[in-house]
Formats: sequence, structure tokens, C-alpha cells
Amino acid sequence: CANANVKVATMNVLRTLPKPSSAPPKEVFRAPIWTTWAKMKTNVSQRKVLDFAQEIQDNGMVGSVIEIDDKWQSNYGDLEFDLKKFPNPTAMVDKLHEMGFKVTLWVMPFIAEDTNAYRDGKDKGYFVDSNARTGFFKWWQSPPVVALDVTNPEAVKWFCDNLRSLQERHG
Repeated sequence: CANANVKVATMNVLRTLPKPSSAPPKEVFRAPIWTTWAKMKTNVSQRKVLDFAQEIQDNGMVGSVIEIDDKWQSNYGDLEFDLKKFPNPTAMVDKLHEMGFKVTLWVMPFIAEDTNAYRDGKDKGYFVDSNARTGFFKWWQSPPVVALDVTNPEAVKWFCDNLRSLQERHG
């Protein structure tokens, strides 16, 4: 990723990622994306997300896309709903779909150390310098995290497979 300028670095990273098979849904461009961050910051829960969606509709707004933002996961990188906050994420997603929303989750390619994802990927070389611990950095509101090595095709496949599994389990 180290290059003379941001454009070259970005192009190098993008070459490692799978290419989309189709365009994003038209709602992403033509209608509002309702994000929980604007109302809840990190204090999200299944009940609050459903109430937010209902509030949008009660105010006569269209239910295009709803993004569940930061802290929906138990830990950064595990790509699992925090079941204390979201006791039945599949039912929540089903209800949001019934209400006319497409659902997205805020995801980042950073992994906290005390996670199943880190334990699964560290010995496989999926993270930037994770074995030397030099790859950890402070990010946002998280404990130190390590970045996914997007130059490693196996790491990218592993991350994308985990995303696909999340999507398939919860719709």
C-alpha cells in the first residue's frame, strides 16, 4: 500500500478486491440513506432501529435504505450482531424489509485483538504485521485494532466470505 501518492495506493488496493457483479440498488443513489449514527451514535439496539424506521415512516418519509452504524457488533471484526443489543437480528431485518427498507451495516476492515476473527486470521497472515504486533493502531472509539491485509487474496476472500455468511444468516 506504500506508494508515492494516494491515487496509486488506492488503485493498488482496489485491484485486490473482488469486482462487483452489478450496480448497487438504485435506492442508494435516488433516495435517502437513513443512518442510525445521526440519531443514536453508538447507542444502537434492535428496538431503537425498529423505532427509528417507524418514525421515518410516521413522518411520511420513504423507507429506502437504513444503515445500522457503529457498535452493532459484539467486537470489531467478528461480524456478528451483539445479541444483548440485537436479540433477534433476523427478525429485525425481516421487519425492516417488510417496511420497505434495504438494510446495510457499517463495516470496517479492522479487527480487534480479543476477537474470534483475530484468533482465526492471525496465524494465517491475514492482518498487516499482526504477528509482530506492529500492525495494531488506535482507531476511532475502539481498542487497538489491526488492519486486514488487502494485498493478500486469501485474507480478502476470508473477509468477504464472513460478510457473505452474515448476510445469508440475517438477510
